[in-house]
Amino acid sequence: ESEYKLAQMQQEVVHASIAQAEADFRETILITADEFNLQRQFVEGSEEADTIAKVAYDITRRRYLSGQADIIKLSTYQRSSISARRAYIESLESYWRYYYTIRKLTLHDFETGKDLNQEFEEVFGR
Repeated sequence: ESEYKLAQMQQEVVHASIAQAEADFRETILITADEFNLQRQFVEGSEEADTIAKVAYDITRRRYLSGQADIIKLSTYQRSSISARRAYIESLESYWRYYYTIRKLTLHDFETGKDLNQEFEEVFGR
């Protein structure tokens, strides 16, 4: 009888562990989806900042060529433009990293609506 009760308790522990792991997994997916959505907004903002910095540099370059701006201003705007471009590219990298992390976690292709596990089985015959 005591072995039976011990086995039941161990089974309950296993079920509780599985339930907790599933809850943790769902939470990971939700957090990653939230971060992905925030990153999309960050990409849009950094793209706008990149555009503004490029325009400011182009204007300053034209002013420099016409003698209306000095080399220090030109250099400052060039560095700002390079920095904004770098931030934009890094934000895009994060965006796609979140996108593919969500795909990996959910095993779902959001573009085609296909189950990636099913696609794997079709390709490899498993």
